[in-house]
Amino acid sequence: MVRHLTYACAIILAAGALWTSPARAQSGISSNDPINSGTTPVLTLITSTVLPGGSAQVRLTNGSTGAQDWIGLFAIGAPNSSILAWSYTGGRADFSWTTAAPSTVGQYEFRYFRDNSYQMAMNSSVLTVSTQISDPAANEPVLTLTASTVLPGGDAVVTLTRGYTGAQD
Repeated sequence: MVRHLTYACAIILAAGALWTSPARAQSGISSNDPINSGTTPVLTLITSTVLPGGSAQVRLTNGSTGAQDWIGLFAIGAPNSSILAWSYTGGRADFSWTTAAPSTVGQYEFRYFRDNSYQMAMNSSVLTVSTQISDPAANEPVLTLTASTVLPGGDAVVTLTRGYTGAQD
């Protein structure tokens, strides 16, 4: 019987079936993720230091394509239920999100969750909200495209953050 079970598992895996191991369940990877995906989600801060109320930007790469996957902004050490801001990823494995930074000076992080759960799959490095920004690049203008693919005749939305205020900019 053990032999048969081993053989059956080999056939299921060779057929590209989906698999959930206890380690995957604890890491927040859902049973809808292929076992052979070989990718780990990554949350990258676009700007690591922002002014209170400024634009906080994060990029998800290698995420799941679940329609109810989401990213939230949290104070460092806060429980997953203490969400300051959040957005669904729209089922996109690669997703960028810009939100207003908290108005309180401190340290924060973005967290990625799958399947509308509160089980964190990945967190970003530290986002610092400060009244003094020492990184000159943090004040540079940024253009953000909200969709990486647009159908013919569709709208491509571009957001300018920290743009210059000249009359002819």
